[in-house]
Amino acid sequence: PLEVRNERVIMLFESYALFGALFMNAVWIIYEWGNANENGGSNPNVDRAFECIMAIALCSNIFLALYGVFCWMLSCMVDSSNQDFVFESRTMLSILHYLLIFTTQLVQFGLFIGIWKNLSPNLPEIILTLSIAILFKVVGE
Repeated sequence: PLEVRNERVIMLFESYALFGALFMNAVWIIYEWGNANENGGSNPNVDRAFECIMAIALCSNIFLALYGVFCWMLSCMVDSSNQDFVFESRTMLSILHYLLIFTTQLVQFGLFIGIWKNLSPNLPEIILTLSIAILFKVVGE
């Protein structure tokens, strides 16, 4: 039925908006944690790569939250009972989905670099932590 499809699209917009807003805190925490290395054992090129990756992740996460909120509010305010609402929402839903995938991939890569940066002089800790992080990534896929 049309009403059920419209409600599902509104719920998708809502979930993208809420996830984007909540995930922004995680991106910022990983960014701050990756920069917390005070012993200076990291490579300056790794520092620059981490800064760049996390800046892009933060930008895509901000756009995920903003577009999600915009679409959610627009679908609630304008007219989600329109016959073409589900059909015309496909483009924004696909953009939000690609932003979500892009953000999560960048955050995972940034987390690995952050682990490397933060635990830089201690090779056993790096190996253990990266092994566990890779295990979580593989199991999650």
